[in-house]
Amino acid sequence: MPKTFAKANFFNQIISYEEGTLSEEETLDLFQYLVDTGMAWTLQGMYGRAAADLIEAGLIFPRE
Repeated sequence: MPKTFAKANFFNQIISYEEGTLSEEETLDLFQYLVDTGMAWTLQGMYGRAAADLIEAGLIFPRE
């Protein structure tokens, strides 16, 4: 089941990720959400590449 983010919280999470201030758990939650919603593949390329790397490492899972 995908974790949900309120719109404002989602944007704050993206900003925090880009600033490098998210914890590892928060980063994994964010990227799992991006994969689950399909947004990982529509945002800047770095998000798709990072999501693919995390999936390959077994840290997050592909969309069902």
